[in-house]
Amino acid sequence: MISESATILIVEDEQDIRELLAYNLEKEGYATVQAADGKEGLDLARSRKPDLILLDLMLPKMDGLAVCRELERDSGTVRIPIIMLTARGEDVDRILGFELGADDYVTKPFSLAVLRARVNAQLRRRTTMWSSRSTSGNCCSASAPSCGARSWWKAIRCSRATGSASIPPPIRSRCSARTSSSRPRNSAS
Repeated sequence: MISESATILIVEDEQDIRELLAYNLEKEGYATVQAADGKEGLDLARSRKPDLILLDLMLPKMDGLAVCRELERDSGTVRIPIIMLTARGEDVDRILGFELGADDYVTKPFSLAVLRARVNAQLRRRTTMWSSRSTSGNCCSASAPSCGARSWWKAIRCSRATGSASIPPPIRSRCSARTSSSRPRNSAS
């Protein structure tokens, strides 16, 4: 486990699933906060600033995609990792979730062991990415993007849209080195 003080917001309208998730995460040492609808989940995310959000897609009052969009727009919540939990497993649903700001996507029914592993991975990435301010050339320890995006690929997308951010030199050099050495070159005869 990453941190016993990590708080996870569970936004799920099905009470049985919400309580099962809370029980298992608390057993792992995490604190949990629960919401039964999208509006309540958004309000709790803004007021409590959890370390991670488990977000159902089909919610009353405000659906999970709308919640995700609002969290992505808010500078106080943009860095909170979001794992979508939903019965909708079509590629278009997954792509839309990722485009709106989800960091991971888990379809129901799901394995609790796999979900715990994904939660731990997201919290580990968050800790590694944002707590280190080094620009040592390792893309995992680069400092946070100035535009407030949760990840470098979002910062790159942001830079293309606004022209305000750029790809950090350590990542740019690693990417260019990888593409130049991995592509076979055609020789003209």
